Amino acid sequence: MKNSYINKFKYGFLGASVLLGTVACSEDHFDVKDPSSNGSGSTIWKSIQSNPDLSEVADVLSKTRVMKDEKDKKSTLTYDKWLDASDELAAWLPTNDNFDPQPYHNKLAEAERLKAIPDSLAAGLRLEYQVVKQFVNNHIALFNSGASLTQPKVRMLNSKNTAFNLAEGTFGGVKFNPALTTHNSNGVLYVLESEVPFRHNIYDYMSSSSRFSTVFGIITNPMYDKNVFSPSASLEGAMNEKGEMVYVDSVFINTNEILNRSNALIKSEDSIYVAFIPDNEAYKQTYKALEPLFEYGKSYNYDWQDGKFNKTGGNALKFNVDSLVAVSTQSTLLQSMFFNPSSFEGVDKTDSAALINHIMTADSLITTNGVVFYNKNKGGINPMFDGLTPVKASNGYVFVPSENRIDPAYSFMGRTEISPRFITAKLQNCKSENGEVINLTIENWQKDSVEGEVENDQYMFYEYNGNMSLKFKILGLPSGHYKISAQMLPNRINYYNANKDDEGNQKPEDPRFSATLTDDASKRFGKTVNNIHVPQDRVANVVLFDDVYVDKSYAILPDGYESFAILEIKMSAKDHKDGGCPKG
Repeated sequence: MKNSYINKFKYGFLGASVLLGTVACSEDHFDVKDPSSNGSGSTIWKSIQSNPDLSEVADVLSKTRVMKDEKDKKSTLTYDKWLDASDELAAWLPTNDNFDPQPYHNKLAEAERLKAIPDSLAAGLRLEYQVVKQFVNNHIALFNSGASLTQPKVRMLNSKNTAFNLAEGTFGGVKFNPALTTHNSNGVLYVLESEVPFRHNIYDYMSSSSRFSTVFGIITNPMYDKNVFSPSASLEGAMNEKGEMVYVDSVFINTNEILNRSNALIKSEDSIYVAFIPDNEAYKQTYKALEPLFEYGKSYNYDWQDGKFNKTGGNALKFNVDSLVAVSTQSTLLQSMFFNPSSFEGVDKTDSAALINHIMTADSLITTNGVVFYNKNKGGINPMFDGLTPVKASNGYVFVPSENRIDPAYSFMGRTEISPRFITAKLQNCKSENGEVINLTIENWQKDSVEGEVENDQYMFYEYNGNMSLKFKILGLPSGHYKISAQMLPNRINYYNANKDDEGNQKPEDPRFSATLTDDASKRFGKTVNNIHVPQDRVANVVLFDDVYVDKSYAILPDGYESFAILEIKMSAKDHKDGGCPKG
C-alpha cells in the first residue's frame, strides 16, 4: 500500500501562540522630557501657535492624548504638551484652508461619551486611538526615524513609511512650502497644503468600516486579543514584603491568537499580503457554509494505547458542543483569510498587475496557515475572486466579497495524502509488527510488467499471517461527504514478493479485501465495502469509498485530547485464498 488519499481538513487553532504586535508600557509610550529643559529657542508647538493658518490643527492636537495603543486609558499627556517638550521630532501639518477638523472633533467627543459608560470603555478608547493613529501620528515622526531630510521615506509614529522629497517639496504626495518651514529647538515643522491621507494596512482597513464589524469584532474579542505581561522585557525594582518582584516599568506584549495562528503579520508595514475578507453579510453566509464541518458528537473516546482507546464511557471527552462549533467555525474562517505573495512562484512581487492576475487565475492558492484553496474553474478566473476589485492597502491588497464564495470541498476539505506508515493504529495477523518499508531498486523492480510511478521508490508492505486487519488513524476529519482512495501496488511489482510456483514461475493472483470506516466508538460511517480488487498490471488509486458521509467531526477538538476515526482494511482467509495470494 502506498499513500492513502482522503479529503481531509487543515485544522488547528487552540495552542501555543507566537507573540506579535506592539510593545506597550505601563507608563506613557514616549519618553517625554520636561519642557523647561528646552533652553532658548522656539519649540514646534510654539511655532504652531505663532502661525494662525495652523489654528485648526492646533485645536485637534491640544485635545488628543498621546496613547501607546488602543487600550491606553492612563495617559494624560496631550500632543500640544509633547510638541512643546525637548524630544526631537518632525511634524508635517496642514493649513486651515484645506483641512476639515470636524470629523476628528466628532470622534474625540464620541470617544469621551463612550468612555464614561463602563461597558463602552473599550469602544471609546478604540475610537480615540483612531484619531491618534490615522491623523496625528500620521503627521509626526521621531527625528531619528529618517526625518533628517535625506531619506526617501520617513517612518511615522504610526509605523507608516511615508515618501518625503525635500527637493520637490512633497510629503506623502502633498506639497509643502519650504519658506514656512521652521527649525526649532526640538525639531522641524513643515507646513502642508493639506493633510496626508491615512493609508490603511490590512488590519486598519478591517477596523475602518462597519462593513467588517463582525470579523473585526471577533478578532479583537478579549478571548483572542490580549496584552501579556513580559517579565524579561520589564524593568525590575525591589522585592515587596511578600517576596514578590515589583517592576519599575512593566512591559506588556499584545498577542492575538487568531492572527498568530494565521501566520500573517497584517499589522506590519514591512510585509505584503493578499487578504480575502468577507463583509458582514458574506461572513454570515460563509459561517453557515462551514458550520456543517463541525457536527460534534456527545462524547469522544481518547487516549489510544495498545490498540484501543483507554478513556471511554464515563471517562470519555465531553464538552459544550454549541460553544466549540462557534469557536471552530469562526477560527477556521478568520485564520485562513490571508495569502503571502512570497509563495507565488515566478511572480514579480513588485508588479501589482502580475500579482493580482496570479491571485485571480492560479489553479490553487495556499493561505498563510497552510489551507489550499483550489480554483473550481481551473485554467480560468477563480470564482472566489471573479468580479471583485482589490483595494490597495499599505501592506498589500484586500478582496471583499459581499456573499459567500468559499466551497469547503475546494478548500477546507481539499485532497490530502496520508502515508499509512505514520498513521498506523493497530495491525492484527500481520507478520511484521508495523508493516515493512520496501525500497524498489533496479534488482527487484519489475517495471516491464507493472506500469506507474512510485513516490520515492518506496512503499509499505503488509504480509498476511491469517485473518489480517490493518487499522489506520484518520486524524482531524471534519464531518461531511468523502471519497477515500488508497494507492495500491500488486505484489508482483517486487520480484521477490511475486507469487511463484515450485519451479519459480510467477503465478497470477487477484488479491481482494474489505474496507470499513468507523468512529471512535466503533460505529460505522456508511457500509463496509467488500470484494475490493487490486489491479495487477499497474500502480492504481483504488477507491475504497466513493461517497461516505461522516456525521461526527474530529476537527479542532479541545487541546490535549486526541480522538479520531478509524479506517480498517481486512483480508480474510477466504479473500486470501480466493485471490490466489502467496501463502504466509
